[in-house]
Amino acid sequence: MEPVDPGILKEILVAIALGALVGIEREQAPDRKYAGIRTLSILTASGALVVGIGEMVQSAAPVLIYLAFVAILSLSIIYVRLEVQDSNIGFTTSTTVFLLGLVGVLVGYGRYFPAVAIVLIVVFMLSEKESFQRYVARFHSDDLSDAITVGILALVIYPILPEGAVDPYGVLFLRKALLFVILILMVQFAAFISLQWWKIRIGMLAAAAVGGVVSSLAVATTMIEYVAKGRLSDAAYSATLAASVAMIARNGALAVALSPGFRLLRPIIVPFGLAVAVGTGFVVMNCRRASSIGELDFGTESPFSFRSAFQFGVLFLAILMLSELATTYLSVFGAYGAAFLGGFGSSTAVVASAATLLSAGSMTETQAAIMVSLGIIASLLSKLFYSEVGGARQLTLRLLAPYALMGATILGGLLL
Repeated sequence: MEPVDPGILKEILVAIALGALVGIEREQAPDRKYAGIRTLSILTASGALVVGIGEMVQSAAPVLIYLAFVAILSLSIIYVRLEVQDSNIGFTTSTTVFLLGLVGVLVGYGRYFPAVAIVLIVVFMLSEKESFQRYVARFHSDDLSDAITVGILALVIYPILPEGAVDPYGVLFLRKALLFVILILMVQFAAFISLQWWKIRIGMLAAAAVGGVVSSLAVATTMIEYVAKGRLSDAAYSATLAASVAMIARNGALAVALSPGFRLLRPIIVPFGLAVAVGTGFVVMNCRRASSIGELDFGTESPFSFRSAFQFGVLFLAILMLSELATTYLSVFGAYGAAFLGGFGSSTAVVASAATLLSAGSMTETQAAIMVSLGIIASLLSKLFYSEVGGARQLTLRLLAPYALMGATILGGLLL
């Protein structure tokens, strides 16, 4: 008797589990589905099995026959719904069946990671059908035009720009500036989607944190306006703090990602992590005292803000030029001054400038980390300034203690 190959059994079991995961979601759908947990489990298991058979006979024919069968099955589902039941035609079930057939083949070849990733994404998309429909309903024709504009910037203009500096001093990098603008637009779009999600699921506190990823100052100025009108002081305090915490986390992650070889990870992970923990602690303490965060509007009507993105891009160029020139003629302390002043406008631009200077060998990891930190501290101070001049002194006084501790934690962690 020929022994059973344990590898094939493992792959079949994994395929069954992945098919069942999608099948469970299909079974929970309110309307009747043609492919549930049993059908999809058997389908994916068959994919893994035919791969094993193909390897035994050293032929790709079993896999090709299986894929043809899956394609016919998918088309049959469409035919039954359209011709027999005369129901509203939809392609989700049929495409899911075909995709899971491919997943079964992937599992059969031992490609577990892409198979699992595909199934998780599919389950998420299927389970959040209503949420996606709500999000799509909020988009307008102008949003589509904006998306096309972003595509032109990323796929047409960016590739034709020169990679190096375009000025005789070696400080004007147009391609890097445009890349920075494109990244901001992508973050804005991701935050717009997340903001709609959190408004529905958790509340405006989380929305403030997500909004802070794009612009903590935008969230803060909105909160200042509410406090100046004598409304929602607890909510404004928590939202402003949450946005500031998100800003620190964003800048830390961006600094690490943009630095060559993730060289900024070691000097900033501890101080930035502690600052995020301190800010989060203040938010949690205030939320326990406050009864409600409230429903606020952060003004995120469109997923893209080209004006702010290009303003950040111009500021990035200015900070980069000032920092490079200051580093050349005034030593590294000139770059620190430029970073601090730049943080009042865009701490994100300071991060990108510091990473660029580090990549060029103009400063060390510690110096770049200090530059990023000064930009963050300036951003915190700018919120206090806007709060004071905006007539929200109550908010200014409440933010003093957490901001002071967060700033001291960042600088103290870097200097120790």
